[in-house]
Amino acid sequence: MPTLFNKNNMIILSFYFIIFFTVVFLTSHQLSGHNYASDLSTHILFIEPLFEGSVYIPHPLWHIAVHYMTYITLDVKSAATIVNALFVVMWIYIVQMIYIYFVGKEKKNNYTYVFLFIIFIIGPAYIPFLTKYIIAGTGSPNIWNSATLIAVKPFALLAVFFTILSLEKKHTYYYILSAISLLISIYAKPSFVIAFLPALILLMILKKFYSKENMTYVAILSLISIGSLGYQFLHTFGEDKTKIIISFLGVWSSASSNVLLSILLAILFPLFYLIFNLNKVKENNYLVLTWFMTFISIIYAAFLAEEGDRFYHGNFFWSYMISLSLLYVFTLIDYFKNIPSIKPYIKLFLNIILSWQVLVGLYYFIAIIMTGGDPAGVVDFSNFLK
Repeated sequence: MPTLFNKNNMIILSFYFIIFFTVVFLTSHQLSGHNYASDLSTHILFIEPLFEGSVYIPHPLWHIAVHYMTYITLDVKSAATIVNALFVVMWIYIVQMIYIYFVGKEKKNNYTYVFLFIIFIIGPAYIPFLTKYIIAGTGSPNIWNSATLIAVKPFALLAVFFTILSLEKKHTYYYILSAISLLISIYAKPSFVIAFLPALILLMILKKFYSKENMTYVAILSLISIGSLGYQFLHTFGEDKTKIIISFLGVWSSASSNVLLSILLAILFPLFYLIFNLNKVKENNYLVLTWFMTFISIIYAAFLAEEGDRFYHGNFFWSYMISLSLLYVFTLIDYFKNIPSIKPYIKLFLNIILSWQVLVGLYYFIAIIMTGGDPAGVVDFSNFLK
């Protein structure tokens, strides 16, 4: 008779406990006074004014969660730590369920925890001595210094998953779940939806998803999203507030001497998987949608900025970070699903690229973030040459 303490359940529980306490340690470290450029402390300062009604926050989901968590912890920093960890665990669990959906329960134990560890830790490719930063100017599928980015990832993932199911299966249940996920994501971080909606429209045109149900669904989704975004825009970028301007590579070039190289390093594994498996990728609507999102978010990052003091904040890069996360999730699911059928020499090459990016992500997570360094990933290799 199965019990909570059988071998499989203990492995699952242990894995998620490790993830939870790793993020607890990470967040605690960010809040412990180290010279770490995280936005956690800033967002904590917004919580009380938000509930007093003296400040407007367009994406209050994280702040609301932390506020109510303080009823349990009685301390806002402890609440922020636990909320961050719970959002990450929620995201990893959703990734696992989607992985099992595609790969099948009979295969789930073969690679599941290797796959989840890769998703959790993977970073961009990095070339020592050629690029100064691991993250800044390059981007990454995993960013650890933004509370709102951590909060939006579970709902962005659900929105993409249920939206494609809706378009393919035209089931009311999936339409409702995708709409709810998308609406929550807007109030977690609207950077997701501004890349998702145009990408979804492009996908519908490309794949001719012209059924009455799909057209009605996307129209309703667009009205809800545009209405919510319009309200947020007016309260964030209205008169006497920060304005959006066009500045081609103005922000990007400040962190990267070669923007094209930076983009290639960020998307290296998905790009090679696309090249070697073009026909399979074209048939996978999840991958087509997330590739569209990535291209659209690159355009945002390249052309848009905020005027004035917030110019170098790079807030139009968040869509790119979210798109990269989704692109890697669905690319790696497809890769793990099709590993047996991939030619050995292609598999070897892809595994080398994947291992490289996993090691970069692990180095970034441990040696830079957890020791309180710059989250941009400034690497001074002179220390290794002494």
